[in-house]
Amino acid sequence: MAKSIFINHVDSYVGRALGKIFSTTNLKRSDADGETPEDARPTHTNSFVIRGTVRDAATFVQPPWLSEVVTYKAKEDLQSTLMASDIVIYDIFSREDQIDEATWAVSMMQAECQGLQTKKVFICLSSLLTWGRTPPTDPEDPDIPLTEDEYRRRRPHATYKNHINVEKVVVKCGKDAGMFKTFVIASGLQYGMGENGLHSLFKMAWHLKPAELPLFGNGENIVPAIHVRDLAQIVRFVSEACPETAYIVAVDDAQSTLHEITTAISETLGTQKVKQVSQEEALLIPDLTQRDYDELTNNLRFEAGSIKDYPLEWTAQGGLVENIAAIVQEFKTVRKLQALKVAVYGPPGSGKTTLARKICARYKLHHLHTKDVIAKAVKRLEDSVALLEQPSDSVSPEDLQQAQADREELTEAHGTMENGRYSNAFVVKWYRDALQHMSCRNQGFVLDGFPKTTEQAKELFKSDEGDEADAVMKEILPEFVFDLEGSDDFLRERMMNLPEEQVEGTHNNEEEFNRRLSQYHNVNSEDNTVLNFFDVLEIHPKQIDVTVGLGDVAWAAVKSTVGEPRSYGPSKEEREAQEQEDLREKTLIAERNERVLREQQNQMQAISEKRQADWSAKLSEVKKQEREVMEQASVPLRNFLMKHIMPTLTQGLTEVCKVRPEDPIDYLAEYLFKNNPQIS
Repeated sequence: MAKSIFINHVDSYVGRALGKIFSTTNLKRSDADGETPEDARPTHTNSFVIRGTVRDAATFVQPPWLSEVVTYKAKEDLQSTLMASDIVIYDIFSREDQIDEATWAVSMMQAECQGLQTKKVFICLSSLLTWGRTPPTDPEDPDIPLTEDEYRRRRPHATYKNHINVEKVVVKCGKDAGMFKTFVIASGLQYGMGENGLHSLFKMAWHLKPAELPLFGNGENIVPAIHVRDLAQIVRFVSEACPETAYIVAVDDAQSTLHEITTAISETLGTQKVKQVSQEEALLIPDLTQRDYDELTNNLRFEAGSIKDYPLEWTAQGGLVENIAAIVQEFKTVRKLQALKVAVYGPPGSGKTTLARKICARYKLHHLHTKDVIAKAVKRLEDSVALLEQPSDSVSPEDLQQAQADREELTEAHGTMENGRYSNAFVVKWYRDALQHMSCRNQGFVLDGFPKTTEQAKELFKSDEGDEADAVMKEILPEFVFDLEGSDDFLRERMMNLPEEQVEGTHNNEEEFNRRLSQYHNVNSEDNTVLNFFDVLEIHPKQIDVTVGLGDVAWAAVKSTVGEPRSYGPSKEEREAQEQEDLREKTLIAERNERVLREQQNQMQAISEKRQADWSAKLSEVKKQEREVMEQASVPLRNFLMKHIMPTLTQGLTEVCKVRPEDPIDYLAEYLFKNNPQIS
């Protein structure tokens, strides 16, 4: 029958580790004599129904191993859930507000479990900071490690007195309590699974900022520690085996100093440099809490006790320093920090540098442009060579040796220059150095138009291992390749329409542009292009037509292909800046769309007006022609009227005026009839 387990704050760092271990690993219990068989190994069956509370319900996504999220307003609301659970686990170190709740929970369960025939287990997870001021076992030999058997003489760190009080209550409640078993598991600094107390150091090292990883104090203090997955395994075993030891110290076998830990992180993930900082400077680090600082500066030499006999599948029994490579990889995996590697190609004027910069800004990548790569490489060599001018006793032998090698490289590089350009061999070497730099290995990069040829690509990406000529170093190969395409006429027109300030002092003038365009075509024929190098490696370039929408189309294609960033999310300041940039971009797009619409409307109106004017002109011409025709046709009639009609009519009108008859019309008609020339 599946056991019921309650974990407070299942969404915490420790809570997630516990949930995963309890849901996937079934440790074999000890035999009837209380001894663990030598061949005891974990099996993989889910024998627990896991319930728990959460710290942040608004953002919590329930994992599949969690059966129920327990909600409550007051701690008393938890009584029925706790009493229905076979195992109750409280972590009092992650959140201090759990101290009072844990004290109430263990006291309540002790009272309610009197006379029960079913075993219930209460485990309190605490910290070795409750040993923070414990004197050495032998004052004359402080190197003798402490053991969990000495827990009665432990003295807490000044700010962790409440924690030790809870530990005492938990141990006391389990004495002579029948089927109610209580345990305190005090762990060292927890590491692994994305990091918690060490997260600030890992994050700074990954960003390579600051250049020298902070070392708190002199770093000579010994930091007891344990991988959080190993801690979860210990909790799992104790909950099932219920060993006789009620107070258990959870540490790995390492007794590493803070200097060793910080150096290991910096060498594996950062710049390989550390720098001592004061407490005041340390507490100004944004992601470092007071609790983290207390754990990292704690100085306790501990020896693992009863856990040595537990049948654990250790993740890092040898400690963080010994397993730093695996722990760094675990940190990247859990935090989803995957280096993003991109290459952007295209003819001059296609906008590849603009696109590369935009990619770097959004995805926090490093822009590798030939001019910058060369400048940084030469600057580094010159700075290194400058050490040879300093007093020899002020420079380490390693730095002197490196400076001499750099001087030879710099001299050789200058000697191979032609027309102010470094030889292809040195440019490729400096690009290769940049790609293997920790910054590009951590965050990633955007190659801006380099390598230009297949030969350069083979030399740049060739593997240092193996005998195969075509072997490549996959760690520095681009994951995405974008090729911007546009006709020569379009690119030439675009460059010629650039504002004067963008052309002056650059190689964007007409003559230089034509030279660069010709050079580009010379090394990029249909059958011989660097894009074929990537195609063979199944890194298929994505072609983007820049003649349609130019930057907008290219940027949309990049975002849809690459997806979301793979690094730390933006800071508050970066989010605000990004929001302003997005608003500005939306405004520009809206203004541009409005301008285009207005231009289209004006164009349509102009066309309509022109058509109307053309129609009016044609209509006037038709009317004019009609008048001319009618006038031409009316000439005979006018002549006839003037000859035969008008004289008689005039005489008739004159007679009317003289006679003034009563009916002038009838009189005129009679007159015309009588005097009709044709009748007479």
